[in-house]
Amino acid sequence: APLITMFFLITYAMINLVVFLEQRLGLVSFRPWLQVPWPVPLIGTIGCLAVMFVVNPLFSLAAVGVVVLFYNVLIHRHLEAPFGDVRSGLFVALAEWAAKRVAVLPANRERGWKPNLLVPVEDPPTLRGQFRLLHDITAPRGSVRVLGLHRPGQEPADFERRLEGLSQAFREEGVFASWTRMESEGFGQGVRAAMAAQGGSFFRPNVVFLSLTPEAEPARRQALAHIAQTGLEEGLGVMLFLEHPAARLGRRASVNVWVPPAGPQWQVPLDLGDLDLAILTAYKLQRNWRAQLRLIMRVASDADREPAEGYLRTLADLARLPDTETAVLTPQTPLAISEALVADLHVLPWPAGPTDPDAMVRQVETLRASCLYTREAGPESALA
Repeated sequence: APLITMFFLITYAMINLVVFLEQRLGLVSFRPWLQVPWPVPLIGTIGCLAVMFVVNPLFSLAAVGVVVLFYNVLIHRHLEAPFGDVRSGLFVALAEWAAKRVAVLPANRERGWKPNLLVPVEDPPTLRGQFRLLHDITAPRGSVRVLGLHRPGQEPADFERRLEGLSQAFREEGVFASWTRMESEGFGQGVRAAMAAQGGSFFRPNVVFLSLTPEAEPARRQALAHIAQTGLEEGLGVMLFLEHPAARLGRRASVNVWVPPAGPQWQVPLDLGDLDLAILTAYKLQRNWRAQLRLIMRVASDADREPAEGYLRTLADLARLPDTETAVLTPQTPLAISEALVADLHVLPWPAGPTDPDAMVRQVETLRASCLYTREAGPESALA
């Protein structure tokens, strides 16, 4: 009798709890004929649970354990109610509450930054080759939003099915992903329109991920310069991935970060500029690849070698980069034999001045490895 009583009391407790939650959520879908004040179901929930442990604490724990077991079984069966259940309303309310709280906080969000990538795609199968890189940049807490640029004449249903397949693949690998389709006559026009449209959303991407191949058309290269400028205007960072046709990403065992010279003061500033995003991205890849991370700086003369080495060591300490090597290259350092240049991926801050995609492509040929250029425009900080 005490054991059977437990399940009656749990049933009453759950009914009271659901009524209490529905009342406090204030959703229009909850409009019962019988209205009761919200303290009534709260008292009922607490009272049922208290009586359970007064009757028999051991049976109470056993009953709660059985309920939790059945709940997990039902969750794994992926059952769907016709109109959902209280969980959907509860999570939506929590998300809205959190969004409103964040909106009133100061705009400084360096500590909460994580990579949320916007990835433009014209042909979904081409993204498969970059899947692992995108996953390793965002995992485990980042996200990927696939932007499908649909051109007139393509079959919308098949295009959307491919986009959903890509998003599902990321989710299966532990990275939250979503997709959206946009009608566009050209690559640059579609990406810039999408970046502008994201400005008013709360959970918006903060970095646009682009790729460039050596055989890309001049129009595509020119569009990259306009996209990078739009990113600055919209507060979005930009990543440009150039894959070496032969080396690709190699063994994913080493990552080089190229640090611009900081003379003559040789002091690490609080704002590292585009280097912030480069360091944060390299750190994510180092963890997910379990790779060796190296900071590299090229100086104009041998006299700058010693202060440059001190600068790199200080930067590694302030950025909290464990097990990081440093290397300083001088004009006397032979490019062909320098061990500091050997890496599976080179992460470089966006070059100063007008964007020159041709120069970036030549850099890939010089380093004989894949390169990832980064340009920040948001709250990224490697020192936060």
